[in-house]
Formats: sequence, C-alpha cells, structure tokens
Amino acid sequence: MASPPPGRARLIVSLVVLSWLLWQVTVPLAYYVAPDVMGLAPEEPRFRWRMFSQIWFSQRACNVSAFEVREAATGSEAVRPLDLGQLLYSIWIEQLRENRQAVVRKFLQSRCESDPAVIQVEFMRTCPAAPGFPLPEVNLRPACRAGRLEGAPLTP
Repeated sequence: MASPPPGRARLIVSLVVLSWLLWQVTVPLAYYVAPDVMGLAPEEPRFRWRMFSQIWFSQRACNVSAFEVREAATGSEAVRPLDLGQLLYSIWIEQLRENRQAVVRKFLQSRCESDPAVIQVEFMRTCPAAPGFPLPEVNLRPACRAGRLEGAPLTP
C-alpha cells in the first residue's frame, strides 16, 4: 500500500479533491436555489436530483394528446386525433408530459407546417389528482394560418 504524498503534494491533492466534491454538491444545489440565475424555468428538473422532486414524479402519470382540425374538400372541418407514439420519439412525449413550453410550441408549429389543410391544432395534458400537489391541466388550441402558428404566446 502506498503512503500518502508528503507535505505540499498532499495539500494540493486535498484541495483538488475538496474542490471536486464542492463542485458536485454546488451545481445541482444551484438549480434549486437560483433557477433565474441559471437561466432555467421554475419547472425545469433536468439537472436536479429528480428523486426528490414531487413535480417530476407526479408528471409521470400525466396523459397527453393532440388533435388537428383540418379543412375537408367539401369546405367542412374534420377533427383528427394524432398518434403521438407514431409522430414523436418517447423522450419528446415525456417532454410534452412535463409541459416544456419550448417543446410544446415546436410540436404545434411543426403540425401547422406539415399540411396547409391544418386549420388548428390542439394539445391537451391531463394529470390525475396528486395528494397535496395538484398539477394544472393544459389545453392549448392555437390557430394555424399559412403554415404558421398564430396568436398569443402559449400559456395554459
């Protein structure tokens, strides 16, 4: 078994190890303490200790669905449910469940751009009642005009 380094080398090794340990604790803690400084939305749990996050655990039970309102050839409108499993990778569906606004906006924008016959898209997120921690229901219905998302910013 090797003996510890002498004097100055021992101090340098100790400082490096201490710095590394402080970094490992400080970075995740900063996401809880100062999310605005880190540039994160309050619901952003990606770099937190997820096992302690009640929000993250509750969102796993949320259901998401999407619909398109399309203009039919006869001039009437037809509502078509979208199969999210066929359209998106599972990781993106998880992001929709967590109501990540950037992902929701990009998904709705892509549906508007996919076909000029799409008049409106709808995104819905429903969550079962969690004891002591209710999650808001999300129901967004922006209009599509000329292949672009129209209207105010997306907020539930």
